[in-house]
Amino acid sequence: KFIPSTKEYIEIESSVLPTNRAFTVYKIAKRNDFIFAATSLGLLKLTLDGVPIELIRVSSNSEIIDRRNVNSVFDFDINGRGDLFFITAQTVYKYDHKSELSTIYQPDIDSNILSSITIDWENNLWLGTNGSGLLHYDILNEKIDTYKANNTSKFALIDNSINDITISLTQPVLWIATKSGFSKLDLTNEKFNQVDVSDISGSANVFLVHQDSDLGMWFWTLDGLYYKKRGNDRYTRINLPISSLEVLNAITEDEKKNIWLSTSNGLYCYSLITNKIDHVYFEIKGIDSKTLNIITSAKRLNSNELILCTFKGIVIYNINTKKQILHPLKESDYINNRFFFSEMIIAKDSSI
Repeated sequence: KFIPSTKEYIEIESSVLPTNRAFTVYKIAKRNDFIFAATSLGLLKLTLDGVPIELIRVSSNSEIIDRRNVNSVFDFDINGRGDLFFITAQTVYKYDHKSELSTIYQPDIDSNILSSITIDWENNLWLGTNGSGLLHYDILNEKIDTYKANNTSKFALIDNSINDITISLTQPVLWIATKSGFSKLDLTNEKFNQVDVSDISGSANVFLVHQDSDLGMWFWTLDGLYYKKRGNDRYTRINLPISSLEVLNAITEDEKKNIWLSTSNGLYCYSLITNKIDHVYFEIKGIDSKTLNIITSAKRLNSNELILCTFKGIVIYNINTKKQILHPLKESDYINNRFFFSEMIIAKDSSI
């Protein structure tokens, strides 16, 4: 936990967590009056002050399946009632608004397949898998439908290995990022449109899909960043001066319609108004610039400031004055002279 007002880091410690055991946080989000974190130990429930209340584990043992703990929670989403649904490698669980845990669905496949979960406007579940296609779970009727790729049809899912699922901000549409491009699924008629990016990108493996406030669509491959304005039919490549070895980690937007791109080569700003690109590369005396400019996450702290997670610590960046303030961690917290932040949220009291 980071407190901007005091510039202080507070390590989260509790009897709920195992002593001296490292673990990974895959996702963190607020739900009602709590913070939830998907971790390699289970689903961690905390107060908004960052005090762990409960570690929700689905098994009393620590069985390892394909190098992953059976209790590892990889993703979750929350419906309108406040019910939280989360996935382990093989099972979908529900942690409802009464704090009761139940098993919702376990695929009849003897492998680790679940990779992502998204809840649509009708509170139904959409599940991405690592090779078994897209699953749709109808909560009300407890019915499961499976959508798979079909090489003979351009109206089927484009690939069975799914990296991410994004729901449209304004329409009943899902965007499914896969290893062979991405698919647009119209939820009103359950029809797919394929976007084969191999003709415009040297890499068909799509890792990130984003919709901006103007309803433009963005996607990222190992070959670069691509963008399509609302109403256009074709995507164009955004020419960022980064190499194929560098990656885009996150996208956020400010009130002035600027798209901020967190990359392994600093911060990029794309104006939806002027189409101009600016590159922000941080340099601080005595700090290794290469690791300082590996930015894994970015959020709007307020109308003037972004808060960035870097390998050197938290950076608060003023988008008007262009000034940055680095808040490093203690030397003992770094491993190989770096610290890897994976996820970030901003609580009501502006703590991070």
